[in-house]
Amino acid sequence: MSEVEAMAGAVVELITLKHLSIVGMDNVIEIWPRELQPKVRDMIIGLCRKLSNILFPSNVIKGMQSLERLKVAWCQSVEVAFDLEGIIVREGYPDIVLPSLTKLVLLYLPKLTHVWKNNLLRIPSFQNLTSLTVVGCSSLRYIFLSSQAKLLVKLREIVVAECAVLEAIVNEEPKVDDEVATNIIMFPQLNSLKLYHLPSLKSLCPQAYTFEGSFIKKIKVINCPNMRALPSALQRMLELQESNVREVEFFNSAQHHLLDRKLMQRLHNIQGLKVWWCDSLEMIFDLQEGGCADVAEKETLITQLSELLLKTPNMKIYVLME
Repeated sequence: MSEVEAMAGAVVELITLKHLSIVGMDNVIEIWPRELQPKVRDMIIGLCRKLSNILFPSNVIKGMQSLERLKVAWCQSVEVAFDLEGIIVREGYPDIVLPSLTKLVLLYLPKLTHVWKNNLLRIPSFQNLTSLTVVGCSSLRYIFLSSQAKLLVKLREIVVAECAVLEAIVNEEPKVDDEVATNIIMFPQLNSLKLYHLPSLKSLCPQAYTFEGSFIKKIKVINCPNMRALPSALQRMLELQESNVREVEFFNSAQHHLLDRKLMQRLHNIQGLKVWWCDSLEMIFDLQEGGCADVAEKETLITQLSELLLKTPNMKIYVLME
């Protein structure tokens, strides 16, 4: 077999691969030549220290239509996961970026500053993504721009942890033509939100945005000391609609009171509430705000609660009633 034939055979094998793991290959710069369009469904990339600072440029992304699950870990040089610059929108037939991707995991990428970048044309992207995990990305200041977040209509699970400078999950974009954004709904199928060890996190999203949340069942905010209230997007969500939330857990957050009367009325299905070492927390249930109609209403605000765990050294009042 000639060298040319051997190379051609290797290319055919790469194109037909369904599962690909590239781990501990320090000299790898790019995953595959940009001309190829492999049919990989599952991909794991780890401990590749010399990868290009842009993991997937636009001309590679267009060939990843079959990719369903992607995990990238401990790659020190990666600054941008997906760069959408250069993707062309054809009139009537817009390109859809990574239409099959359902699960994305990004772990310990110390230089990562953008999960996705340069989607200025707001091309339909990641519309089937259901699970996103971002851990240990110490240069990342936000996960999504607001225009990107609106495209993720099937996202069900968000886990973000150990990102030291992260300030928001969704970051607001500059206004165009003095447009005013109000009550914009994001993540209509979200059912689990877990935030761990985020010392700079202040908010989930801009004030004009709301998590739809009728499916959400679990909220965890663990060691986020600058998160000073139940995230406003979730609070608006709970005030506006019926809630299926089953479990809420807070650890080392800066709330003064956790649940007011309005939120308690919406959380009637909650089964577990855990509050750990929130030093500034002075009360759990505040029944004063707005006033309840009668004693019976107060007694039925939370009827399904079966687990309550409190470790709050400075708490003065458990329930504040009128």
